[in-house]
Amino acid sequence: MGSAREFIAGLKEGFGAFGLSVATVINFALLSFVYVFGIGLTSAAARAKGKHFLDLRPRKESATYFVTAKMAKERTEDYYRQF
Repeated sequence: MGSAREFIAGLKEGFGAFGLSVATVINFALLSFVYVFGIGLTSAAARAKGKHFLDLRPRKESATYFVTAKMAKERTEDYYRQF
């Protein structure tokens, strides 16, 4: 009776370790695919169009890194119904 319980406990542990290994490989493959094709292609397209998401070069003519946002003044009613 004791050897059957040990066998089932070992089987459960083995399946758990196998499942963890498979999940690790699948997650790595899927996340690599998403990174390369999702983020990589977006970055390549943005660079081709000359888009810079972060302005990392300091400007010598300015005294600070602060950049004023170019926002238009909207009507108050437009702020209430945004969704």
